[in-house]
Amino acid sequence: NVLIGRQACGALRNVSVNDEARVDIVDEGGLSAVIHLLKSSDAGTLEHASVLLRNLSVPTDNKDKIAKEGGLTACVELLSSKHELVLPHVAGVLRNLTVIDAYQIQIVRDGALSPLISLMSNPDDDIAEQAVTTIRNLSANPSLDVKLVMDGVVPPLVNLLRSPNPAVQEQAIVAVRNLSINPKNKVRIVKEGGLVPIVGLLRSVNLKVQESSVITLRNLSSDPENEESIVRESALVPLFALLRSPHQIIYEHASIVLRHLSINAQNKADMVREGGLPYFIALLRSSNEQAQEHAAVLMQNLSMDATNQVKIAREGGLPPLIALLRSFDPKMQEQACAALRFCAENSDNQVSIVQDGGLAPIIALLRSSDHKIQAQAAGAIRNLATNVENKVRIAQEGA
Repeated sequence: NVLIGRQACGALRNVSVNDEARVDIVDEGGLSAVIHLLKSSDAGTLEHASVLLRNLSVPTDNKDKIAKEGGLTACVELLSSKHELVLPHVAGVLRNLTVIDAYQIQIVRDGALSPLISLMSNPDDDIAEQAVTTIRNLSANPSLDVKLVMDGVVPPLVNLLRSPNPAVQEQAIVAVRNLSINPKNKVRIVKEGGLVPIVGLLRSVNLKVQESSVITLRNLSSDPENEESIVRESALVPLFALLRSPHQIIYEHASIVLRHLSINAQNKADMVREGGLPYFIALLRSSNEQAQEHAAVLMQNLSMDATNQVKIAREGGLPPLIALLRSFDPKMQEQACAALRFCAENSDNQVSIVQDGGLAPIIALLRSSDHKIQAQAAGAIRNLATNVENKVRIAQEGA
């Protein structure tokens, strides 16, 4: 009977590579028999049954039927099987079923988390890939992300970020990206060694990996505790390079990361010293308004530093900031005017701003209906007026 069952299951396994056959096997009542064979003590039967169920779990219409027949629970139990040939297939079934939110909750409730975390460290690439992809699916569920981190999912994910297998690496960084959304996880991911491999992946030739890496850093950089750590782990230079990416989503997120980092006092000097200014100034001229706005905020933050005020002018940052004063976007006007206000604390810049044509648009902003813009314009005029020659020009311009 064992031999007959094994051979019959093997034959169905072969047939189930066909898309139509996958639906037919379930419609003809074969599902319960396959799930029953997952309890077999025969290694060959177990392998055939697990591969067959993995194939059957691909069609959308089969997923609910597999769960209702007990296939989900049976696969969770087999995650700890001593038969290693079964492991990638039962993990593959869970990977396919956990694209559905309800089953994400169910497999965690059934105890899948601990064995899945262990399987991510398995030396077999197929096993590790199926396990980490299942974890990636779970990480997208906001009700599970804190539990995943608390239960120890981060260390094996960090290790997989260094995997030579591109598919494994991609699934791992997407999982970390998802987990980094929750404020409770941001510092934990950094403390558990996530920064070094994440920063390394900013240079990946795989665009999906590069995108997920920079989005992860965007999430992590929004926590003040992480601002200096990110810079300390040499993230600045690869982030600067991404500002010139031809892919909009990548350079936008890179600009957001740098905007966050520029809030920190120590980072302001580091970002300029590491050569960031030419990149930021170029972004001020971008045709992408969102990236332009991030650059304007970034320049405002950097201009609070007295040394940076000199360097911004020397690198040609004043003319594009002056140009943004005429933007139709009030936020852009406010940030550009704030940056010029800080730059005007420097005596040489007071002369340069006026020579570069900044006085007229700043005076125009004094008439803005936006009180924040008015305040920035007034502050800029006050600083410019400390120069004797500027006082005359300001009066002549009708301020």
